Amino acid sequence: MTITIPNVRSSDAQIKVLDEGSIYFKGTGGPAGDEHLYEMSVQLLHPIKASDTKCSVEARSVQLKIVKNEKGPYWERLLKDTKKNVHCKIDWNHWTGRRSSDAQIKVLDEGSIYFKGTGGPAGDEHLYEMSVQLLHPIKASDTKCSVEARSVQLKIVKNEKGPYWERLLKDTKKNVHCKIDWNHWTDEDEEDDYNFGSNWENKDAGDLDFGDDNEGDDDDDDDDVDDDDDDEEDVRS
Repeated sequence: MTITIPNVRSSDAQIKVLDEGSIYFKGTGGPAGDEHLYEMSVQLLHPIKASDTKCSVEARSVQLKIVKNEKGPYWERLLKDTKKNVHCKIDWNHWTGRRSSDAQIKVLDEGSIYFKGTGGPAGDEHLYEMSVQLLHPIKASDTKCSVEARSVQLKIVKNEKGPYWERLLKDTKKNVHCKIDWNHWTDEDEEDDYNFGSNWENKDAGDLDFGDDNEGDDDDDDDDVDDDDDDEEDVRS
């Protein structure tokens, strides 16, 4: 669950979560010089395990990973109030689907992918079954699969480095059930990992090890100027 608050100050944020499903937030947010105090309470549709709930205050939101009190029917909505709350939304990327237990996924080196599982709204479930053939062979043993609330995610590794795939599937017809997740796509020129040195995580190009461009030239050492400007870092708690 995501509570959207701009520029949240993590230092003074107060979050209370109760087993009955009530969530309380109070904290400062807004752009520098125009901060406001935000305070809100919401009631979830059903009880939860408050002790298992994980909270994190980020730059533009408050993230809560909520665990239902008990396994049971699918929640038809997040909040008890039927009116839409513009500050609260479900993070579908972290939602655990209720039917992942019966999903069957088979991936073969030749590039064939098979899926069978139950989906659809509560009370109107259907059995889904499909097979697709990728354009080229892959490394099935390196393929990672996860069943989420609204999709099945597969991270596929090509069998060998080579030419760019002109399309995902062997069939030239568009498959409305399959799409590429461009957020996790690796381009051809990104496949070869390059070691930029131990300072890569500092995100400071001045600290990266590109080799010594001035090797053998000691005359310019006295002309070096130290740059004492503080590095700017994006901080996300």
